[in-house]
Amino acid sequence: MRKLPDKAIFTNFTGSIITSIIFVLFVIFVMSGLRIQSGKADLTLWFFLIFLLMVGLILGYAIAWVRLFTYTLDENEITIEHGVINKSYDAISYSRIQNVGLERGLLERMVGLTTVDIQTAGSSVHGSTEGRIPGITKQSAEKLREEIMERVRDSEN
Repeated sequence: MRKLPDKAIFTNFTGSIITSIIFVLFVIFVMSGLRIQSGKADLTLWFFLIFLLMVGLILGYAIAWVRLFTYTLDENEITIEHGVINKSYDAISYSRIQNVGLERGLLERMVGLTTVDIQTAGSSVHGSTEGRIPGITKQSAEKLREEIMERVRDSEN
C-alpha cells in the first residue's frame, strides 16, 4: 500500500481554499462597506472569525483526504482507495489500461508534484481517466508510470 506525500496537502488545500477566500473576502467587503453593526460587535469581525473557521475546516479535510488516499499495485490490478466522508474503492485491471499520463498543474510544479492519470478502454468520455493518483513526486510518478505500463505489457502476454 502506497500513500501520498505530505506535500500533496498543499495542493489539495490550496485548490479548495481559493473559492472560499474569494467568497469570504466579498462578504467582508460588502459588510464593511455597509458598516452594519450589531450592538457593540462589528459583523466584519464575525465574518473574519467564520473565515478562520472555514480555513481550519478545509485544512483539516485536506490533511485527512491526503492521509486516507492509498494505492496498491496488485498482481492483476491497481487499486485506489480515497475519500473522507464518501470512501471510493477503485480496481483497474492492467488488461484494460491503455495509457498512463502525467499531469503537472501550476501549483504542482511549484512544489514538485505530479498527478498520474490512468486511462482505460472503458473510459466513457474522450480524455477522461479511470484512475487518478494526485500529488506524488515527479520521480515517483515517472517510476509508477513505467511500472504500470510494464505490468500492462505483461498482462497482454
